[in-house]
This record gives sequence, structure tokens and C-alpha cells, in this order.
Amino acid sequence: MASSLVVATAMRASRVESATPSGKEVDLINLPVAGTGYYQARQAAAQLRLGQPLTLLREANNPYDANAIEVYAGGVKLGYVPRVQNTIIARLMDAGRSVEGRLTFIRVEEESRWVEIGMAIVRLG
Repeated sequence: MASSLVVATAMRASRVESATPSGKEVDLINLPVAGTGYYQARQAAAQLRLGQPLTLLREANNPYDANAIEVYAGGVKLGYVPRVQNTIIARLMDAGRSVEGRLTFIRVEEESRWVEIGMAIVRLG
């Protein structure tokens, strides 16, 4: 049976549950990808698939956010984990924990440069 607890963030509360009976993968939080209009999200949108893994890379030297985490799909930068929600995830990554994203939502609007992308952050092992 999956264990669960509620993780509170500044924006919302998300349920944390073991995704597998063995507890090898843990869903940490669901959140949007920030800054999609500044990166290649629109160009990559046609190739994105729900459930696909998203690579998270720490950008500790970011001059605007010491906890910055970039989000990539197949080597294409989509944006960032939102600043208001990245502190705990950054600490896990800095401690050597394996963390990745999974695509949960995508919406492209023709009249907007922004692409709405949702993801689940998952801790592996």
C-alpha cells in the first residue's frame, strides 16, 4: 500500500505517494513549467508526449535564483521549475538524489507565445 503525506508549498498543496509497490519512485509535487515563452517549448510541443520523462538540471550559478532548476525534453530547454517551488527539489538534487520530471499536461494556444506545460516531479530510488 502506498504511503502518503501532504507537502505544502507557497502556491498549492500536492499529495506525495509511492508510485510503485516497492517504493522505488516517489511523486513529490505537480507543478507548471515556468518561462516557456522564453525557450524552445513551442517548437518542441508537437513532439512532447504525456508521461514522457523530463530532465531536470540544477543551475546553481543562475544570477537570479540560486535554486534554479532547468527543465529539458530530449535535449530541448522548455523552461524552469517555478522559483516559488524549487527550494526543496534543489536541495534534494544538491544532496545527490535522483530527480526527474514527467510530462502531465500540455496546451499550445496559437495567439500566445506561452505554452502551458504541467509536470510531476519524481524522486527515483
